[in-house]
Amino acid sequence: RQKPIKKEYYSIIFLVASLVVITLVYQIRPFLDDSQFFWISFPSFVIVPGTLIIFSIIVTVKLYKQKHFQSKAFLCFTLGVSFWFTAEQIWALYQYVYDVDPFPSMADIFYITSYPFFITFLLISIKPIQKSISKKVWLFAFTLAFAFMVPLLLLNFYASDQSEGGLDLFSKSIVFTYPILSSLQLVPAIIGIMFLTKKEASYSWMLLLFGFFVFIISDIFY
Repeated sequence: RQKPIKKEYYSIIFLVASLVVITLVYQIRPFLDDSQFFWISFPSFVIVPGTLIIFSIIVTVKLYKQKHFQSKAFLCFTLGVSFWFTAEQIWALYQYVYDVDPFPSMADIFYITSYPFFITFLLISIKPIQKSISKKVWLFAFTLAFAFMVPLLLLNFYASDQSEGGLDLFSKSIVFTYPILSSLQLVPAIIGIMFLTKKEASYSWMLLLFGFFVFIISDIFY
């Protein structure tokens, strides 16, 4: 007799299936013009971050009712996702409706504002293992994040000077702010992942940590 499949396996299957479906849908981009692809890309700007907001609100409310310390962390996560969602809508509006370059724009302000909330979320979340985190671990995490940040700052500096007409001071400040904040966000994510094997971690927390790590790395290189 086969053992029943755990809920965790169902969620993994759902996540993988969702990623595959979204990836396959985006593969038809070369066969569509901008107006046709709009009906695929624009909803994705709404559905994906919108679903994340609903999830984070539900978790925040449940943890608050339980008087769990993580309720403060997920409140920060919800605020961060909300700013991110707003930025996505503004970016899509500029790109698909007004047909203008969305950088720099108000969307960047909302994107940047979301970073401190995500960083705070991660820092509060690793608070239970704070006593176990040695200075060497902090140094390793900062060094690894610094290793990502410095080359990207140099590349951004070169690219901003080579761009047509050059970038103004405001645009340059935004260009350099992204890799700095992404690298700072990487520090607590690295520490959290390093201690997954030493402390009991819930399945959802493991998914969040690895999700953050993948998102941060892709964000840095983007």
